[in-house]
Amino acid sequence: MHCVRRHRFGKVVTPDPQVFMWVYIPYAIFPLLVILRLWNDKPFATRMSGFAATIVWFVGTTTLALFFTYSLKWFVKYDPDLLPAEVLAFVKEPLSHLP
Repeated sequence: MHCVRRHRFGKVVTPDPQVFMWVYIPYAIFPLLVILRLWNDKPFATRMSGFAATIVWFVGTTTLALFFTYSLKWFVKYDPDLLPAEVLAFVKEPLSHLP
């Protein structure tokens, strides 16, 4: 929540609030999927259906991909000295196209 509050109402306001908020939707959905999975009496003794397992895998993978991609973008934009020069040169151009 700190990140959302800071980049929506802080000193460095995001240029596109809609895209910024859409990036954070998986962070709201994924905990709900975990709660649903743990709701049964013996949550890990019960197999999920193929469709449910696919949804959990997809949302989890999307959440992690967004987290690592936008964390890397943050480092490239605000703290590029922390990254090795080879990594910075490799990721700077592709990350500049992200919203």
